[in-house]
Parts: sequence; C-alpha cells; structure tokens
Amino acid sequence: MNQALLPIILAAALPSSAQRVVTPVVSGRAASPAALVAPLTGMGWSPSFSVSPALSLNLAPSVVVPVAPGVALEAQGSFAPGTAVSVDAAPAVVPAAAAPAEVPAGGMGALSLKAAALEAGVQDALQAAGPVEKASAGDAAELGSEVFRLLTGDGTVVSAAAGQGSDAPAATPAQRKMLQALDQIATVYLEHYAPLDWKRTRFGTDLRQGYLKIRDAVLARPGIKDREFQVMLAGFVHSLRDYHAGILFYSTERAGLPFTVMGAGGKYFIVRVDRRKLPSSRFPYGIGDEIVEFDGVPAAEAVRALMPSFPNSPRTDERMAEMRLTSRVGQAGMAVPQGPVSLKVRTADGAVHAVSLEWDYKPEAVPRDVPVREGLSPESAGQDGFGVEVRVPARARRSGLRSLLDRLVGTFSHPQARLFRDLAAKDADNRFRIGSRRSYVPELGKVLWEIPEQSPIYAAVYEDDAGRRIGYLRVPDYMGEQTHIQIIAQVLMQFEQVTDGLVLDQINNPGGNMFYMYALLSMMTDKPLVVPQHRLLINESDAFLAGQLLDQASAPEAADELADELEDMESMGIMAMLGRGSDPVLDYARFILSELKAGRRFTGPTHLFGVRAVDPHPQVRYTKPIVVLANELDFSAGDFFPAIMQDNGRAVILGVKTAGAGGGVKSVELPNQLGIAEFSYTWTIAQRANGDPIENLGVGPDAPYQLTADDLRSGFSGYKKAILDALGGLMPAAPR
Repeated sequence: MNQALLPIILAAALPSSAQRVVTPVVSGRAASPAALVAPLTGMGWSPSFSVSPALSLNLAPSVVVPVAPGVALEAQGSFAPGTAVSVDAAPAVVPAAAAPAEVPAGGMGALSLKAAALEAGVQDALQAAGPVEKASAGDAAELGSEVFRLLTGDGTVVSAAAGQGSDAPAATPAQRKMLQALDQIATVYLEHYAPLDWKRTRFGTDLRQGYLKIRDAVLARPGIKDREFQVMLAGFVHSLRDYHAGILFYSTERAGLPFTVMGAGGKYFIVRVDRRKLPSSRFPYGIGDEIVEFDGVPAAEAVRALMPSFPNSPRTDERMAEMRLTSRVGQAGMAVPQGPVSLKVRTADGAVHAVSLEWDYKPEAVPRDVPVREGLSPESAGQDGFGVEVRVPARARRSGLRSLLDRLVGTFSHPQARLFRDLAAKDADNRFRIGSRRSYVPELGKVLWEIPEQSPIYAAVYEDDAGRRIGYLRVPDYMGEQTHIQIIAQVLMQFEQVTDGLVLDQINNPGGNMFYMYALLSMMTDKPLVVPQHRLLINESDAFLAGQLLDQASAPEAADELADELEDMESMGIMAMLGRGSDPVLDYARFILSELKAGRRFTGPTHLFGVRAVDPHPQVRYTKPIVVLANELDFSAGDFFPAIMQDNGRAVILGVKTAGAGGGVKSVELPNQLGIAEFSYTWTIAQRANGDPIENLGVGPDAPYQLTADDLRSGFSGYKKAILDALGGLMPAAPR
C-alpha cells in the first residue's frame, strides 16, 4: 500500500470541517455520538414513549466502530430554477438537429488539430475587431455572433439585434460587465458541461440561441437592472434541464408563509401549519383543507407559474414549485413578494373561505445596481487592449495532497443543497423540507425504541401487527458529516441483531458526498455492490491535478505529511478503502492524462477513482431485507444510492422516480459586480449497469406509489400501508 496516498483518500470521507476525530466515550453527554445511541436505561433523560422490556438495543460500543467502506478498486488498464421568466427575458430553447451522443473514437485524434485551428480562428476574429470596450453595441454584438459561430461550428451568422447597428450608442459600463459575465458563464457550459450532447439529443437544447437572445436583450436595455440580468442568467442555466446546473446570487431577501402545500390529483392541500406563527384563532384551517386560489389565481395556475420555463422531470418541477409557493428565497434567483396575499380555502364540508395573510418578508441587505467599476479597462488603465481574466473555485482551496481528491471529485448534490440544509435547520419542525431531519413518513407501528432528540440522525424500531420488528433509518442527505456516519454505524450494527427488516427513508434528499454514500452502502450488504461508470469531460486543469497527484504521491516526504491526522482518523476505518492498494487511484490519474493526450476531452466510461464496487464494511453489515423510500425530490447522490441498491438487487425501491441528477458537479465562483455568487455544472455523466444514464431518467421504483389526496388528508395512511406491505413481503412471516 502506498502510504503517500492515505491523506488523499482521507479527504474524500469527510468535509474540511470534520478533519479531527475524537473517539467518543460512552457517557450521558448529548454531544457524544456514542451517548446519542446509548441504551435507553443508560441515558440521563426520560423517554416519552413505551419501551418493550424484551428489546435490548445496546447502541454504545466501547470504541466507535470504523465506518469507511471497503472498495474494490479497478485499475484503468485499458484506459478503456426559481422565477417564471418572461418570454422576452428568457433564453429560448430552439430545436436543433440531434447531435450524436458521442464522437467515434477513431476520429478523436484529430480533435487537437481542430482545437488549434479553432483557437487561431477566434484569435483572428478578436484581433480584427480591435478593443471591444471601445466598440459600439452593434459591433460588439457582431463579434459575439462570429465567436459563437466559430465555437459551435454553426455556418450561419446571427446578425446584431435590430436597432443595434454600428451607429448605435456604445454599451454602458453595466451592459459591458453583464456581457462579460454572460460570455464567461456560457463558455463554461459550452466547454466543460458533460451532458451537452445528451441534452441536444433529448431536448434539442441550443445554448447558442439562448446566449444570443440574452445578449440582445441586454444591449436593448441601457438601463437594465441587476435583478433583470440575474433572472435572464437563471433562465439560461435552467434551459439545460439539469438539476445540477444552478446559479446562486448574493441576496438576503426572502419571504414565507407559515404553512406548507402539497398536490395530489390536480388539487393542492395544506399539509402543515406552523401554529406558533399562525394560531387557529387567526387561521382556522388545517391539514387536508384545499387551497383553491392563491393570490387571486387558481392554485394550479399559481404552482405552474413557479415551475421552470424549460421542464425537466414534471413531478420534480411541480414539487419544487409547491415548496416555492410559500417559501421564496432571493439567493436562488426567485422573485420575492411582500405585503398581503389572498387565499381561498375549501374545508372538509365543501365550503370555500376567503383569507388574507401577510408575507413574512425579510428585506434585501445587499445593495443592488451600484455603479460598476471599470477597473483595468482600456479607458481607465490607459493601456490599449489590456485586460485581466480571473477564475476562482467556489470553495476555498486546501494545500497539499488533501486538496487533490476533493478538487478532482467535485460533489454529488443539488446546487442549493447547503441552502436547503440551512432552511431545514431554521425550520426544524417542518418535516416537508428538503434535507429535514425527520420526514413526513408516519410511524410504522408500535414504537419500541427511538433515538434521542439530540441526535442529528433519526432512527427508530417499530413493531408491526404481526409482531415483527422494523428498523427505520432517516437519511436526510449525503453531505458527509463525520458524526452522522458514526451514529449510523452503531445503529445498523444493533439493527442487525434486533430487527427483521429495515426501511431506509431518503425522500427529499439533496445529495452530497460520493464517499459518504459509499460508506453507508458498505454497511448495507455482505456482498460487493457494483457502482455506475462515468464519462468525464476533462480539461487541462484535471490533467494538472492528476499530474500533481502522481507527483506528490511519489514524493518521499508525502507519506509523513499528514501522519498525525491519519492517527486521528483511524477510528473512522478509512484504512479499509486501501485494502487493495493505492495503484488503481494512481491509474485513474494516468487515465485522465492518457485520455486528454489522445484528444478525448469527453472520455470513455470509467469508474471514478477506480472504485468499481463497494465492498462490505469489515464490521457493520446489515443483511436483513431493505425497502428504500425514494421520491421526486431525491437529487444526485439521492439518485445514485437507490440506483446502486436496485442494480445489485439489494433493496426494493418504493415511491416514484427520482429527480434524475446523474453526474458529478463542479462549482465556479465568478468575480463580478453583478451579485452572482456562484454557478455549477455537471462534469460527468453516469451510466447504470444496463447502460442507461441517470441524468433526466432518474431511478424508477420497484414498488410504485404516488401520494394521494387521502394521504395528504389522513396523515399518509395509504403510504404507510404500502411501505408495510412491501417490507412485509420480504420479512419472515412470524417474529423471531
């Protein structure tokens, strides 16, 4: 085993905020992971539920169980949306001829020559145009059209917008900054977005037309506001129909209403009311009552208005719009209302009642439309043709070997995952939020045991009508928290002894960290679980990082660089990840270099970091039947987890199709003066064991169940029955 690679592997299992591990000691302190899952009799608190004396959950081993997965590492020998955007502001998706899904391998060797010719053509166009800052709006538009013609290979030339000829007024400083930002964002998606050919084939997506439409709209509005431009950018990104492609803005503005709505059968029902903010005396309506009208329009129309202009998965789009109906966040590019809002509510007796509420509005603290500073433009610097371009990663860099893995992997989460988690933490009693500690899944029987409230992870043991014991584990996200995976390991080790089956609840899951997901998978099996392959869209930065990995891993001093941290991490069982040696990880780096050298920026299928299969955990192996609850708000790692369980026949997936966010994600922080915080793009596209992509297709259930109006009125009783029926068919007929 190459010790130099240990620090690299360690970085994958934990976020930067959880790099030091203190082995928990069994005690009564709530902060201790061991204490959180200690036996009920050993805690200093009084449970409010009845505990069966026959049930013994000894959930506090004297040493925290190692929790990292073993993995089968494969050498690469063969190298084988938030605002309804108006039509004039939104980029259009123009049907285009279906592009082939991939370029034949035999012709890829010529791409480097084509790239060189393309670069020369763009340089010639820029030199011929002269300093664009001094050009008129029309001339700048013509240059943009020519550059995009070269980039896309489109033989047609799009003229400048009407009225923007060479004699038109020069663009304002703000317009120039907007066009600069638009160019940079569009370039990232054209050059680094892995599923682009898939989107062209499936949807006819035409990024060039969307770019040109926004460019012309910006040039046509000399007084354009920052918020208008932000809405245009959000529409451009959403036109990819990719839940990983997102853009966030610097904004503190938000508004909410203290109730939650969900739809079923074309109607929309109240499923939660925050009585602390909306007492019955003021709002005598509750769970199961129907919202007929919202702010003067039919409820269905109000929900549709909040769906993206470019539909992706209809059920996911609708569920997201239902959440936005009563929760608006400026950071996500949403229009944030304030003042009164009118409702019409139909109660169980059929009567319709008019109601007026007030948005709980938090004003914007970030100033908008501040005059831009030209900086090092020719006019201010006095140096004709001089300019500076800066690109900064969204997350702070870390030095040394530890940073390389994170920078090469990216994330497997919705771009708003951390925003979702923050909102869920501030609204802890709301079980309908994405990433909530507890979900709306009802209790599945008599409660025999549940984890203390202090635990960040919820788990319980129920007894069904047949006397069988059902373990329940809520996985709100895969964000990679060290304490969470420690608690889960202890819970599952004991569930193996005392339960007959397990319900793993991952509904409303925004995704997270690939290695955290692998760690959890390793504890759910006694056989290796094969994982999806990925095709990567790589560039010189990936090659640079791969070269750094090879170089630093071979350095004599690398083995000692983080020896102290390795000792601290031993309790996490990370050593298991290197059970088959580190060579496959190095081979993965060589694969990236080899593919790029051969001219294949879009690589052939491979396993990320050589992880071909997740091996069973050396100590924690849950082997009983499992039902995984999935829904349309499961993104990224929330897609991959049920896909892997389903492809390996390890669990029954119950619910509806997942969102279909099927790849790895990278984020870009763009220095700008327009309030743009960061944007994200998909740099890999995954394919399952049968060859199907996860992107847009999601993971279909083995046991389909769509929530009904009766579920929303009756506390999800039908959903509960479906879960128990599915698991009951897998468990022994009689209790042990």
